[in-house]
Amino acid sequence: MTHYERLGMAPDATEAEVKEAYRRAARVAHPDRAGAASAPRMAALNESYRVLRDRDRRRRYDEQLASRAPGVAAAARPAPAPRAAPPHVVAPAPDRFPWRFLLTMAVIGIVVVLVGAALTEPGSPPAPDNVLRAGDCVVLGPTLDAAEVACTGPHDAVVRELVPLDRACPSGTEGFRDRQGMGQACVVRVPALTTVGGP
Repeated sequence: MTHYERLGMAPDATEAEVKEAYRRAARVAHPDRAGAASAPRMAALNESYRVLRDRDRRRRYDEQLASRAPGVAAAARPAPAPRAAPPHVVAPAPDRFPWRFLLTMAVIGIVVVLVGAALTEPGSPPAPDNVLRAGDCVVLGPTLDAAEVACTGPHDAVVRELVPLDRACPSGTEGFRDRQGMGQACVVRVPALTTVGGP
């Protein structure tokens, strides 16, 4: 059987026809579709395509065919078997987006975060940095200034908010100067000897 016969094409087929004939035959004979028993047939199709797709190899092959049958020109070779109709091609299903995988990963991530938050001890409060913010604990000086201290130790008041020096503090608070000169700390006094977490 010649390479032309194996691919079901005429000896004068164009390069595009060679390629199409190979694809058509490979669809039918591929081991993924026809099973492992079709592997030798697929190997033969691959060899035929390797020879016929290259101009030099094809020319040498045509010369070998002509030398086997002296007096028979390449154009006068017997016609190959009629071309088979292409098999019904089923369009592949479109790729599906992995929703289940992403949903599973999101649920796992949420569970890890929640378990981590439940098992983690809260960090210790930050050390005083002398920059007053709402919620900071302060000691009040005799010169009407406020200095930040740790809330775990003795303190006189808690800062409710900071306002510019030219504004008044809201009712229920007293104004003390920020030692850094950033404005006025509006504080709420706490009873004497009270510490956070204390008696």
